[in-house]
Amino acid sequence: MAYQRVVGLHVSGRKSAMHWGNFAPVEEIGDVREIFDIAGEIPADFPEGVYIRNGSNPLFGALHSSSSIFGKSHDIWIEGEGMLHAVYFTKSNNNTWSIKYTNRYVQSDTFRVENGLKKPCFLPATDGDPLAMLIAGNLNTLRFGKAFKNMSNTSVFEHAGRVFSAAENDNPHEIDLYSLGTLGSWNVDGGWKMPFTAHPKVIRGTGELVIFGFNVDAPFLTVGVVSEISSEFDFILPSVDDGKKLQQKVALELDRCTYCHEIGVTTMYNIILDSPLTINKERMLKGALLIEFEKDSYARIGVMPHYGDANSITWFYVQPFCTIHLVNCFEEDDENSNRCTKCNGKGTLSAQVLLSKIPPKQLMLGRKMRGRTRRRTPRTPRSRSKGFTSHRGESDWWNVDLDLLSLFPQKLARIHGGIES
Repeated sequence: MAYQRVVGLHVSGRKSAMHWGNFAPVEEIGDVREIFDIAGEIPADFPEGVYIRNGSNPLFGALHSSSSIFGKSHDIWIEGEGMLHAVYFTKSNNNTWSIKYTNRYVQSDTFRVENGLKKPCFLPATDGDPLAMLIAGNLNTLRFGKAFKNMSNTSVFEHAGRVFSAAENDNPHEIDLYSLGTLGSWNVDGGWKMPFTAHPKVIRGTGELVIFGFNVDAPFLTVGVVSEISSEFDFILPSVDDGKKLQQKVALELDRCTYCHEIGVTTMYNIILDSPLTINKERMLKGALLIEFEKDSYARIGVMPHYGDANSITWFYVQPFCTIHLVNCFEEDDENSNRCTKCNGKGTLSAQVLLSKIPPKQLMLGRKMRGRTRRRTPRTPRSRSKGFTSHRGESDWWNVDLDLLSLFPQKLARIHGGIES
C-alpha cells in the first residue's frame, strides 16, 4: 500500500444497491453439496448435465472508492470477482434425479494477489473524477502490471470440449467442469495477448470460434478465428486442429476505440459495430470522461468475411446508435441478403434491414472440417453507391422491451454430458 501513502489516498468500502439482500456477495461453500429440497418436478426428458452461472461477487463484500488530492475514484456495480455457481443434474438407472450444487471463485492472477494478502490492493479506476481515475490506473499498472483487475465475471462459454469463464478486459480462464477449479488463463496457445471478448461466437456448421478484443490504444479492434475439433476422435488423439489453433487474426483499421462489447456472426460473415460510444484516455487529461457517447460522430456497421482482412470489410453508415448486445444476426435463405439490427433507444427494438444483391467474390477460404479442407466463396455486400437499398420498420418479433436487455447479464451456460457422481 506504499503508493497510497505517497499520494495521500484513502480507500474505503461501500455496498452498492446491487449487493444487498438477494444480491449480496456469498461465500464459497467448499465441497459439492447434494440438494434435497426441490420444489416442483424435473421433466423426465430433461438432459443430464451441469448448468453454470457466472457473476460478480466482490471478494471483500463491497465495492471500493478512493479519495486523494486528485479527486475521487470508485468501482462500478458490475465489478467484483467472478464466482461460478454450478447445479449438476444426474439421473440414476431407475430414473431418479440427483441434484448437486457448488460454487467457487474464478482464481485469476489478480484474485490470487488480493486473496493471498486478505485485503484489496488495486485502486478503483473505473469511475469517478477523470484525473483520479487516470492516476489510479497508472499506479495499478506500476504495481501489478495492469490498470484493472481481471474479474472474469461476465460469461461462461464452451469450445472444443473445454469450459471457460470470461470478461472482456483480459484472457478467459479454463474451468474444471466438476470442481469449478481454475485450470489457468487461456491465450490461444500464445497467439492472443490482448483483451478477449466475453461473448465469442461459434460459426454454425464448422464449430470454429470467432473471438475479438478492443483496446484503448491502436490497433483498437482485433478479430480472430480459433480452430474447431476436426473429428470426433480428437479427444483421444489430438491433432493440430484440436480447438486450440489461432487460424486468423486481423487488426481492423479503425481510427478510434469504440466500445465493442459484442459482434455478430453468421455462417459467412462477422458483423462489426462501430458506434460513437468511444473510449479515449486522452480525454481524461482535459477533465472529460473515459467513456463517452459522441452523439455528433458517425456510426457504421461492417460486414466482414470470417477469413477476410481489414480491406475486405464493407461498411454501411447508419444513424448514431449505442448497442451493447445483439439479438441476432443471420443470412437469408436465398443467400441474396443480410440483415442487421440495432436499438433505436425508444423502448423497443427497431430493425434496420440491409438488403442487396450480393455478387460472389472469389476469395478462397481454407477451413478444416473433419480432417478435410473445405473451400467456401463468401458473398460481398454492395455499397450504398452500387444500388444499395434500405428499409426501416417495426416487426412483431422485434418488439422487445429494452429494459430487459439492460439488466446485468446473469449468464447461464448449459453444458450437456453425463456428470460423475
